[in-house]
Amino acid sequence: MKYAALAAALGLSALTAFAPARAEQPFLVALSEDDSRAPADILEAAAETGQFERFIAAAEAAGLDAMLRGDGPYTVFAPTDAAFATMDERAWRRLLAPEQRAELRALISAHVVGGRVGGGDSVTRVRTLSGGDLSVDTRDGVRVNNQLAAVPDVEAGNGVIHGVNTVLTAQPMQVAAR
Repeated sequence: MKYAALAAALGLSALTAFAPARAEQPFLVALSEDDSRAPADILEAAAETGQFERFIAAAEAAGLDAMLRGDGPYTVFAPTDAAFATMDERAWRRLLAPEQRAELRALISAHVVGGRVGGGDSVTRVRTLSGGDLSVDTRDGVRVNNQLAAVPDVEAGNGVIHGVNTVLTAQPMQVAAR
């Protein structure tokens, strides 16, 4: 009982204590991670970092915000604001225009994978929601198409974000600046 009270006082989600056989022996405590502090969804987690404002704006303009707030799980290889900053500003504004919604939706979907990808030591190919393939290597950090994720492992209640410093596309973007 006193161990449960200690866990509650420390705000721990789980505390397993093995009482010592003798008073002078130490006891073992196993703690589990408390993911109740993770943001509720992908877009909330992205907003909390302050590094994905353009990705959030693009997801909302593409009509993918409800999905990214949904059950998941999703893995999002989200371009950072620095990645979007490499785009021509006029091309960026044009891409956000309502008549470009299908193209924007395809672009954002090229960064989203159904399921959780990351953790462990593996190399794998994953299929994005747009139908393209990405190479993901988690042996030393998180690499996407051989690019090290700049902001890896941003946890959310419905998945994980790995921030990348590039805008991933299966084909060159067809958005012309006007």
